[in-house]
Amino acid sequence: MAIPPLLVPAPTVIPARYGLSSAADPVAETGRIHSGIQFDRAPCGPATLDPALCGEAPTDLDLPAGIDVGSAAPIKVFAGFTCTPLDLSEAAMRARAEAALATDWVAVESAVWSSTDLRLMRTGAEATVELSATPVSIARGVGLLEAYLGASYGGIGVIHAPRAVAAHAAAAQLVTPGTGYLTTVLGNRWSFGSGYPNTEPDGTPAAAGTAWLVVTTAVNYRRTPIQHRRTREESFDYGTNEIHAVADRTYVVSWDDCVRAAVPVTLT
Repeated sequence: MAIPPLLVPAPTVIPARYGLSSAADPVAETGRIHSGIQFDRAPCGPATLDPALCGEAPTDLDLPAGIDVGSAAPIKVFAGFTCTPLDLSEAAMRARAEAALATDWVAVESAVWSSTDLRLMRTGAEATVELSATPVSIARGVGLLEAYLGASYGGIGVIHAPRAVAAHAAAAQLVTPGTGYLTTVLGNRWSFGSGYPNTEPDGTPAAAGTAWLVVTTAVNYRRTPIQHRRTREESFDYGTNEIHAVADRTYVVSWDDCVRAAVPVTLT
C-alpha cells in the first residue's frame, strides 16, 4: 500500500502592499456603514488674492454659501467555497472562507475605479478632468496631476494607477518609500491597485502601451469585521447536498471629490 503524502500547512500568504489599502487611511470607528456615509466636505479651491492695500476700501468678498456635503456608497465583498458536510468542521470551513477573502482589496479597487456609485473615472455632468488629450511621459503626467492637486487642495493627495505602472514609475525615479506606503517626490501617495482596470473615463480599455493615472484628495476607508454564515443550516444547499462557506465584509471608501483629474501616460 502506498504511503499517502504528508499533509502540511499551505505556504504563508504575505499580504500584497502599495495598493489602495496602503495609500488610504483607515478609520477605526465603523458604526452603521452598510448604507454608506455622509460627511461635511472641507473647503476646496485656491484662496483669492486681495489686492487692497492698507487704508483702501476692502475688496468685495465672493464666498460660497453653506457647507457642502460629500457622500460615499458601501462596497460589499465576499468569498467562499462549497464542500460536502463531512469534509471539514465548521471552524475549518470558516477559516478557509476567510482566507479566500484575502483578495478583498482587488474587488474594492475595481469598485472605486469604475463602479456606478464610486467612480474615479467619469463622464457626463461630473466628468473626471482630463489634463491631456494625448498620452504624455509618466514624469510629465505626474507633474500635471500634482500641479492640479496643489492648486485646489491644501493637503497630501493620492495618485491612483494600475499596478503595471509601478515598475515604470520606479524606473523614472518617481517613487519614494514612505512609512507603509509609497509617495512621489512631493509626498503624494501612490495607490498601485491590482483591481484598477486601466480604462478611460468612458469605460473603454486604455490603448496598448498606455495607462491612466487619476489624482484625488486624501482617501479614508471604513470596514466592518468579517462576517460568516453562522450555522450549517443557514448555508446548506438541499438541492446539491453541499454547504456554502461564505465570508463577507463591507467597505466604505471616501475622499473629497473637489479634486478628481486624470492623465494618460506612455509605458514605453
